[in-house]
Amino acid sequence: MAKRKKFHALVTRANLATLVGWKPTQITVAEKREMTRRFHSQEQGGTYSEFIGKYPSQPPGGDGKVQHALVKSCAAIMAMHRADSLELIRKRHGLDEYRQQLIEAIAEHLSFEQGLEKILQYLNTIGRDKVRAPGIGTARTLEDVANIMPEISAAEIAWVSAIKGVPHAYLEQGKGVPTILDFNIDGIEFGFDGLNSLDLQRETSFDPYAAAGFTGANAGVTFHAFAPEFAKAFKALALLILSDAFIYTRLHTDYQSNALIKGDGKLKRKLIEQDAQSYGLSPEQLETGRLENLPITPKQFAALEEKIRTLLSSKYLYDLGRECLCSPKDIVTITGLLERVPETFLDEKLFRGYLLPFGKGIKILDQEGRELAYVPYDPFLQIVAQESLYYEPQNISRKNQLLSMVFDSYASELEARFVDIRLPLDRLREQFRIKYGILIPSRAVKSLREEKQPLFHAFAATTGTDTTIFEYSLKIGLFELQALLDTLDKLPKALIPEIRTIRREYESVTDSVDMLLGGFFTYGQYLRNTKEIILYSAEDRAFDDFTAREKQIYLDTLVHELSHGLWRNLSPELQLRWCELSKADAEELTDEMKGAFVYDIEQLREIYLRKEFFETVLELAQTFAELADTFIEEDFCNHFAAYVNHGSEFRALAGNNGDLQEKYRFLKELFTVYGKEEREYADEPLATLAEIDEEKAKLLQQSRTLEEALRYRQRLHIKREADSIRIWESFFPSLEALHETAEERVTWKYIDRQENPEYAYVLQELHQYLPSTADIRIIHPAKFHALLEKDVSRAAAYLTQAFPVLEEEEVREFLLEVLEGLQHMRKEEEKPLAFADEK
Repeated sequence: MAKRKKFHALVTRANLATLVGWKPTQITVAEKREMTRRFHSQEQGGTYSEFIGKYPSQPPGGDGKVQHALVKSCAAIMAMHRADSLELIRKRHGLDEYRQQLIEAIAEHLSFEQGLEKILQYLNTIGRDKVRAPGIGTARTLEDVANIMPEISAAEIAWVSAIKGVPHAYLEQGKGVPTILDFNIDGIEFGFDGLNSLDLQRETSFDPYAAAGFTGANAGVTFHAFAPEFAKAFKALALLILSDAFIYTRLHTDYQSNALIKGDGKLKRKLIEQDAQSYGLSPEQLETGRLENLPITPKQFAALEEKIRTLLSSKYLYDLGRECLCSPKDIVTITGLLERVPETFLDEKLFRGYLLPFGKGIKILDQEGRELAYVPYDPFLQIVAQESLYYEPQNISRKNQLLSMVFDSYASELEARFVDIRLPLDRLREQFRIKYGILIPSRAVKSLREEKQPLFHAFAATTGTDTTIFEYSLKIGLFELQALLDTLDKLPKALIPEIRTIRREYESVTDSVDMLLGGFFTYGQYLRNTKEIILYSAEDRAFDDFTAREKQIYLDTLVHELSHGLWRNLSPELQLRWCELSKADAEELTDEMKGAFVYDIEQLREIYLRKEFFETVLELAQTFAELADTFIEEDFCNHFAAYVNHGSEFRALAGNNGDLQEKYRFLKELFTVYGKEEREYADEPLATLAEIDEEKAKLLQQSRTLEEALRYRQRLHIKREADSIRIWESFFPSLEALHETAEERVTWKYIDRQENPEYAYVLQELHQYLPSTADIRIIHPAKFHALLEKDVSRAAAYLTQAFPVLEEEEVREFLLEVLEGLQHMRKEEEKPLAFADEK
C-alpha cells in the first residue's frame, strides 16, 4: 500500500502545464482567426505539387568536405548551445528530477503479479468456456494461463496491471498472433499481427472510434483505458519530455505544404522589394497587393525562381532540429515557417552554418557555432507551438509523435524486466538470447522514421522526402519463433555473425510479386551498423497463414540475410576465391554459365541493370562494373541459404554441373574451416528451389518487366484501398464524401477567400443547406449578410426566388439558426483565448 500511496502522490501533483510551458500569449478567437488567414493565404497562387519540383530536394553538391565538416561538428555545436527553452523552465522548477522520479515510479508500479491475478480472475468468470477447452476446469497458476493463452508474454501480462479490464484478444488465437498494437495517452490497443498495414499507415483512413469521439483506437482492435493513476502519469510524462526540437519538427511536418508555397512567395517578395524600381512597383503596391496580383510577367517570376535557386545553392546548412543537411527546398520551407526572411538566406556570399530551434523561433549559427540571428516563427505558428504544449498530451490519435516518443523511450526498458520462462513465448525468446545474444521484441512496436531522402525496399517503393513515417513491427508468434530458432540451430555458431535483434515489420513490400521478382532475398535486410535482421511480412498475414512456399522463402530469407554479415567476416582470400567461382559479375551470360546458379540469375541482373531501377530506386550505380560487387555478394548469400536449407537439391544440381560443384565444395570447406565442423544437410524443405522458381515464373507471366510489376503492385494497392473503403460505406452517403469534386473545391476556395469571417460563415452554412446543384457564388456575400441582419423574412424570400425548390418557411427557420450562430461568434470573439492551465 505504501508503494501505491507514493505513486498516487506523484501523479496527482499540481497541474504541470503551468510550469513546463512558455508563458501563454493572450489572444482572442478573432485575432487567432486573422493570424490563421494570413498564414494560409498564399503569397502566390498554385498548389504544393506545382511548387515541390521547383527547388532541389537534395543538399547542394560541390564541396563534400564542407558537408562532412558540418555533420562531424554538429555534436560539438549542440554542446555549445546545450539549451532547450522548455528544459530550462523544467530545471528552474526542479521538474527534471521529478521526471526521473515519475519514470521510476511507473516502473515500480507496473506489476506482473497484479496483471496475472487480473487475468486469472477474468478467465474464471468471463472466459470460463476457454478454460474448459484445454481441459483445465479452473485457472489457478501461470502454467494454466500459458496453456490457455500460449502467445502471451510476461511483459504483456505486466501491462494488464496498468489498464482497466483484460484484453480478450489473447483468447482468440485463430485470428493471428495477439499482441499490444499501439499505446496512446489514454490506454493500450490490442489486436493481431495480421492487421492490414494499409489501414495503419495510410494518411487518411476512416476511424469510427475517433469519429464517435471515443478514442484514437483504430477499427479492428480493442482498446483498454489505463487505470487513472497510470493515465495521469503518462500525461505528465508527455509534458515533461516536450522539447523545442520536437515542436519545430512537428511544425515542419504538419505545415510543410503551406510553408513551401509561403516561403517561395516570401523570398520572391523580398527580392522584388530590393529592386522594386526595375519592376515599376510603388511601395503601396508592394504593401497591399498579393504577389500573384502584382504586374509581374511569368518570365520575371521564372527569373526570380532561378535567382533563388542560385542563392540557396551556396548555402550549406545543417538543421540541428531535424538532424539533417538542408536542401534548397528545405530552406524555402523553413522560410515559410518564419516571421521574416533571414538575411543570410539571400546573401550572395557562400555560407556554412547551422539552424537551431529555440523557443518560439530558430537561431542561425555560423560554422564555429556563433549566433548570427534569431528569427521567430510566423505569429500563427507561434500560437500553434504554444498550444501544442498544453494540448499535445490530450491528443489520442495514432499519429501523435509525442506519445510515440514517450512509449518508445520507456516501454522497452520497462518490459525488459519481465521474463518468465514458464511462458512458451518467453522461453523461446530466452533461448535466442542465451544461445545467440539475439533479442526478440515481446510485442508489436510502433516507431518513427524521418525520411531524409527517398528510401526504398525492393522495387521503387520510394517515399516523399522530409516526412515522418510510422513503422509497425509484427510480434513474432510461437510457431514462427520456433521455425526461426530451428533454422539458426542448423548452423555452427562460428558461422553466425553478430545479430542483436530479429524483427518482422510492416513495409511497403507487401505483395508476393515484389518479394519474388528478384529472388527470395528481396524482402529482408541485414543492417550492418545496428546488427539487426528485419524480415518483412508477406501480405501482412500471420506466419501460420503462410503457404508452404511462403514459409520456406521466409526461412531462406533469414539465412540469406545473416550470410550478408558473414560475407564481411570472410578473409580477403576466401572472398577472392568466391569471386572467381561466382560468375555473377560476368557481363555476358552463356547458356552454359547459367547452370552455375541455383536461382534465376537473369532476373536478378535484369532488375539491377534496368534504367528505371536506377532512376526510381537506387541512384547509386550507373554502370555494370559498379554493381559487380553487389552481384558477387548476393550470389554468395543465395548459395549459402541453398546449402543450409536445400542441401539435397543443391547437391543434385551440383552433380550435373562442374561450376555448381565447385561452389558446393567451397561452402562445405567454409563450414569445416570457419564453422569448425563438417556439416552437410539432407532435411526436406517445405518447398524446393524448383518450386520457388515455379512460383516466380507463374507471377512473371502476369508481370514480366519491372514497369509491369510496378503497375501490377499499384493495382493491387488500389484494390485493397477500395476494399478497405467499402467496409465503411455504411458510414458515408457515397465515395464523394471522401473525395471532393472539382466543383466543390472551387466552391470551398471561394468561401475560404472571404476576408470577413462572418461572410465565410454564412456562405459555408448556405453551401451545406442548399441543394448540391446550387452554386452559391451567385450570392453576393456582403449584400446577403446585410439583408439577413436587417430582415430574415426578406432574406428567406430572396433565397426561395433564387432556388425555387426551397420552401420559404423552412428556409426562414434555417436562417434564424444562422443568425443565432453569427451572434454566438461575436460573443466568442470578445473572449480571450483560454489555455488548459488557466482558470
